[in-house]
Amino acid sequence: EILFEFLLTFRTFCSTSQLLSEIINRYQDPKLEVPEEHFYHEKRVYQFRVVMVLKQWVTEFWNDFAEDSKLLATLNNFVQNSISDANLANSLQSIISKKVHKLTYIVFKSYYFT
Repeated sequence: EILFEFLLTFRTFCSTSQLLSEIINRYQDPKLEVPEEHFYHEKRVYQFRVVMVLKQWVTEFWNDFAEDSKLLATLNNFVQNSISDANLANSLQSIISKKVHKLTYIVFKSYYFT
């Protein structure tokens, strides 16, 4: 899939924080060129796709966030305060929470049991 390949290689031309910033900007201001009567619907479709990109990034390349607390904080802030569709926000937050919980468990386990 093209998205997976992009997420695998983008670090060669931009940083993780630059990419996240651009994704957030695209979500907030999609710059759609559609007739006014279709704008709301097209904006929602566009924002859905942006969230799907974030979900795949978090799912497939979690280490980008696990290794950068500022990046993770920016993502969490965006999810909690900017995603207007509650179902989209909750689905992405659920993935993040599971990843954080798993990371916390691994750190705890390695600290206390090795």
